[in-house]
Parts: sequence; structure tokens; C-alpha cells
Amino acid sequence: MNTESTTSSGGVAANQAKVPLECDVVMKGGITSGVIYPRLISTLSRVYKLRSFGGTSVGAIAAAAGAAAQLGRVTGANPDSFTTLDKLPKELGDVAVGATDSMLFRLFQPQKALARPFAVLKAALNAKSAVGRVKAIALKLLVEFPVAALIGAVPGLVVFAYAVSLGAVFGVVFAAVGALVGAVVGAVLCLSRELPKNEFGLCDGMPGIAGKGPAQGSLTLWLHHYLNGLAGKTGEEPLTFGELWTGKLRSGGEEWRSPGSTDPRVVDLAMITTGLNLGRPFRLPFETQEIYFTRGDMEKLFPASVVSWLVEHARPSDTAKGLSKERLQFYALPVPADFPVIVAVRLSLSFPILLSAVPFYIVDRTLSKNHGKATVATKVFFSDGGICSNFPIQFFDAALPTRPTFGVDLRAFHPEHMNERVWMPASGDNRGGIETYCPPLSTAAGVGSIAGFVGAIVSTMQNWQDQMQLILPGFRDRIIHVSHSDQEGGLNLNMPPGTITTLANSGADAARDLITGFAEGGGLGTPNAWDNHQRIRVRTLLCLVQHQLESIAKGLDRQRDPTWAEIVANPAPRSSYAFQPKELATTANDLLAELERLAKSFPSATYPLCAGAPKPSPELKVAPRM
Repeated sequence: MNTESTTSSGGVAANQAKVPLECDVVMKGGITSGVIYPRLISTLSRVYKLRSFGGTSVGAIAAAAGAAAQLGRVTGANPDSFTTLDKLPKELGDVAVGATDSMLFRLFQPQKALARPFAVLKAALNAKSAVGRVKAIALKLLVEFPVAALIGAVPGLVVFAYAVSLGAVFGVVFAAVGALVGAVVGAVLCLSRELPKNEFGLCDGMPGIAGKGPAQGSLTLWLHHYLNGLAGKTGEEPLTFGELWTGKLRSGGEEWRSPGSTDPRVVDLAMITTGLNLGRPFRLPFETQEIYFTRGDMEKLFPASVVSWLVEHARPSDTAKGLSKERLQFYALPVPADFPVIVAVRLSLSFPILLSAVPFYIVDRTLSKNHGKATVATKVFFSDGGICSNFPIQFFDAALPTRPTFGVDLRAFHPEHMNERVWMPASGDNRGGIETYCPPLSTAAGVGSIAGFVGAIVSTMQNWQDQMQLILPGFRDRIIHVSHSDQEGGLNLNMPPGTITTLANSGADAARDLITGFAEGGGLGTPNAWDNHQRIRVRTLLCLVQHQLESIAKGLDRQRDPTWAEIVANPAPRSSYAFQPKELATTANDLLAELERLAKSFPSATYPLCAGAPKPSPELKVAPRM
């Protein structure tokens, strides 16, 4: 694969030979399906220098692990980091001596007050069929909530005691149904009482009820130490984004210069979380400076060393001081470079109900109490990034990419390709466009059809943008799809070792297909997949630019009083976002004039750059950065 370097004067230098291959990778969320990713990353690392990692939910775990491993390799602190990562699926699938569940399952430890509902969830996960699942849930409800079940059974038992013949039979049935209803009510009451106390999660990621067997670290504790180990970082201080960006581990007592937002990054990492009561996604690390935390909230969810880091590196903030009361102190989150990677990962993977949301605080300026000086903080619950964006393939995109950003999609098997676990369109297929499978919705009588209909609504609300990107030129040609069955991945927390191995190996297969097509060429069709991708991107860009230039030219031509030049140069002191100083306004008008000239020099009627361009056509629009 050829790469190009840009000279300081802006010209394009000659192609350089033997330039190390580089790539980015973005991974979709999918709970336990994430066991696909370690071997995918480690296999890619044998050919590519991995520059950027992105993901959501479990994809965020994989992204952080890949970034930490790349840092370990770059610094030399852990040259075998990718070998360690490659072994992770086996470790997760192992069942320790004396234990009954895999390491993966035992990472999820419910708090004591929620152990009974978690046991019911476990019974449902271990069932082999829908009927078996219902039976397992019913039996476990009766076992875990016996008092509530007994209370529910009392009316039926009374009928049985005083009835004869068919009345006694009715009493038994009545008692059995009543016991199940009572157990359900008991479970609901337990959840309604305890879930809000635990930030709406059965597990908070910290130590809880680990089940039978030897000591087992909880999810957040294990992940904190695992990421530090991959990076070659000793001690308890958390790995930070600044260390990834600079490609350097901090030393104790060292004066550290935090990299700026525009500084080049040796290793980049990004993920998504969802602010539930704000109703929007956020890119991590947070770019806003208006998010605050309390030590008490963080101590419930993170190791002591991470909490200490957050407090010691809190950004100086008068707002935080104003919010603080006698017994409750608020802190502003650290600047992005000082933000711990483990906190970002935990924010992104907070799968609703299974894992607790992470509470931070904002200042709602619409409240009269906060007019002028902030005095009241509003708690915001941050949950799974996949709620809004489960596959942020747009991470790290450039108008004209100089390295591929691979996307990894997780999906169910196509009914006509049940043996095709890994699939990616060949270049020739891509020229003809790609269709997406449309699963039928059942209309048969029964609850199942209704559940399927509701599920389709929820899935569409969550994934519509991701689904549109899957078929968009410039995206579809760099996304590889890895399939799994209903018994694999997802909420199957207690998968047998063989299943985990199968999924892990499919990740390695996916990486090999990407390498064959993009690094070696010819494996997925002719021309080379990377050359084909760059051609798609430049064709798409030029079509978009031509449309946008014509739109700008029309706007400049039709605006009369005032003209756009007058609007730009408006010196009124109350103008919002005025161009200051005056020279900046002159530069802005020069640029507008140049854009108009370009539009008139390359009209679509004479130079139809969109003719034969990739379909479906994308659009260029202004949207807030996530």
C-alpha cells in the first residue's frame, strides 16, 4: 500500500517506499460479543501500526485495551503487550478450580441487596430455549423470594384446605399461580427499592457477590489493572489519555506538560457515553468543562487510587467551589489529557440495569437559582454509549484519508449464509452497491410477535444512524462483519470456553481478511481495497464540494441588503460572533469571494463531478460535535 506525505509548503511529495503501514479501528458494542476483539487487534498489530482506537460499550473496552497495548509497545514498557491481549479470550473463558462459572461471568458481581434478582437473571441466561428460560426464571423466582411466594400462595392453600374434589385441585393450581405472582411482586419490590440506591444497576463494577470459587476481581478493578499492565504502567495510578497521546508514561514526580487538543497524537482513543437526563451522547474524554463530581459518588464505582487521581487533578473551578456545601464538596473533572482511561471505559460500558450508571453533575442555567452564580447542581446519570451510538464509525475520519479506519460490525447470521461467520464486500461488489438484509417481522398471534415489533422499534431508535452508515460509500468498503448466534455473545455472560474460543478466532479471521484486502491487495477483489477506498473518498468529496460551492455562490448572489460582505464586516459592538479584528473580516470576505470564483469556474453543468459518483449520495451538513 502506498502512502503519501505532505511537504511543508502544502505540495504532495513523491510516494515513499517502505513506509510502515498504519490504520485505525472502530469496534461496535455487543456486551460479551467483545471477546471477538482481542485477537482481531493482536492480528492487525502484526502488520499495522495501530494509531487510533474507538468503540462503544464493550467496543470501548477493546479500544482501551488496544490503545494500552500499543502504548506498551511504543514505549517499550511492555513489548509483549499484544501477545498478552491475544490470550485474553482464553483467560475469560477459564473456570477456576472450585468455581462453577467462567472468569467472564464472575467479573459481574452484584451488590448484596441485589444478589437475588441477579440470580434470576443468571438462570435466564443459562437456559437453552425460550421454554426452558421461562421455567428457569419461574423456579428461581420461587427459590429466591420464598416469603413473597408463600404469601401469594396463601389464598390457594386456604381453598385447598377447605375444598374437596375438583375444588381441591383448583386450590392447588390457585396456590401455584399465586406463589409465582407473589415471587414476581417480591422481585419487583426488591428492584424498585434497591436499584435506585445502586445507580440503577444490579452490579456497580466493584466487589460484590462473586459466587463459588477462589477470589475473583470485579469488572472495574480487574480492568483497571489489566489496562495498566498492557501499557507497562507500574503502580496504582490510572492510565490517562495524555499518556496515550504523547506516547509516554508519566514518571513519579516528573513535571508533565499536558498535550494540547491540536498536538499530534501517538495513540488516539475515543468512545461514547450517554447522558440520560440530558438526552444526548458525549464523546470521551469529555470536551466540555462544565461537568462535576463528588468523591463519595466516585468511591462507590472506582478504586481508591483512581478516585484520588480525580480529586488531585481536578480542574480549578470557581463553579465547583460555589456548588460545594459544608458536608459536600464538588470537583471539576480533570482536563482531557489527565482524564483516566478506566473512567472513560466505565462510562461507555454501563449496560442499563446490568451495570450501574455513573453519576456526574452539571449546572442547569435555566434554573433561577443558578442565574448569576451557580448554587445548585443537577445529577446526570451517564450510561451505555450504545444507547445513542453503538458503532461510531465516523471516529478519526478525514476528508481525504491517508490510512484506513477499519470498522468491525457485530450481527446475527444471515439465514442463507449460516456458515459465513466473517464477511466483507469485495471491491467489485462495492461498485455495484450493497443491499442490507431485511429480517421479516412475525404477525402470528401471541406475545412473541408483539415483543418482536416493540424490539424493532427500540432497535431502530438506537441504530438507525449506524444502519445508514453501513451502506454508505466510504464506510461500507472498510467495515467487516462478524456474525454470531443467539447463544453466542450478547447477554450470554456465562458462555462455555469453546464458544468463547470460536468467537475469539473469528476476530482473528476478520483481521486476516482486512490485511489481505487492504495491506496485501487482491484478496477481496481487484483493484486493491485501499486504493478503491481512496478513490471512493475523493469522488465523494469532490461531488459534495461542488454541490456546496454552488449553494454558497447562490447565497452570495441572492443576498442584496445587506450583502454578505456587509454582514461579515459589521462592526456593531453587540454583534454576536463578530469578526475581530478588522483584518479577520477582510480575510473572511476574501475567502467567500474565492469560494464564489471556484463555483463559477467548475459549474456542475460543465464539469459534472457527481456523475457516476458513489451511491447513495452523502450530504454535507453542520452538526454539533458529539
